[in-house]
Amino acid sequence: INRIRVKEVNFTTILNIYGTDNRTLEALKPYDIVVVRGMTGLAVSKLYPEINKIDISITSSDVLDSILDVKNTYGPCKIGLILSDNTICSIEAIREISGFDIEAEYAEDEDGLEKKAMSLISRGCDVLVGGLTLKDLCQKIDFPYVQIKTGVWAVEKSIRDAIVAAQILDRERTKTSLLDSIIDSTSGCLFAVNTFGTVIASNQKANKFFSVDDMTGKSVTEFYPEGILSMTTLSGTKVEIVHNIAGKTMMVT
Repeated sequence: INRIRVKEVNFTTILNIYGTDNRTLEALKPYDIVVVRGMTGLAVSKLYPEINKIDISITSSDVLDSILDVKNTYGPCKIGLILSDNTICSIEAIREISGFDIEAEYAEDEDGLEKKAMSLISRGCDVLVGGLTLKDLCQKIDFPYVQIKTGVWAVEKSIRDAIVAAQILDRERTKTSLLDSIIDSTSGCLFAVNTFGTVIASNQKANKFFSVDDMTGKSVTEFYPEGILSMTTLSGTKVEIVHNIAGKTMMVT
């Protein structure tokens, strides 16, 4: 991180946040962008969709390296492999390359992971292989375990992706700030709409005119007749028409 950081982006390294517990993941709320791996990434997406999430990828090579660790540490045995995504690697290929008897399961949260781990143990697996959440579980039940470690290149790529995402986010915020300044400085009733018909900014006069606290984030059709909207805002065609809006008869241009 120190080698590839840029001065415009502030990094905080948090090593003890993993798993899917809501209370644990609350520590991520202040951040604009998080770099995470596995089921923790899935949980962040569900719990905080507004946070930009960058995944640290797990590859088939990472899985093979962990199987090699099992071989060197425990010798021939039956392996239980738990992953968060069934697209990470081909289990059949891993079995054929390693020569190990491997049973695989997939889990998206801690409850599911514990059930899958106990199932693998009951099916005769001697060692479990997976991420940090599984490591924590195995330490609690005193069961043999090997952690899948991500390659340095994957971590570097994720950090670089996070830097790019931060720069894009900064540019978008600058645009939004400029748009807000323009709208707020306008003496008339003014609001801005994106191509999806969602209000992205509005001044206080517009909010007062339509009798709402804030128009932002709402569909413009809640305030502006859909027929006129399609003729003007979305099509770009300039028209003049008398219409009733918010209980007032007015010329819409």
